[in-house]
Amino acid sequence: MNASIAARVSLEHDLRAAIAGNQFVLHYQPQVDILSEKVIGFEA
Repeated sequence: MNASIAARVSLEHDLRAAIAGNQFVLHYQPQVDILSEKVIGFEA
């Protein structure tokens, strides 16, 4: 149990540091209707 908690705390620390360092980039991917080949939305 201690190892599990330590791993979670470490992950949270790393994620917070990445957010503070602007290391995340948002990308959008189109959702395409196969039959009509039209873009029907986007997902991040």
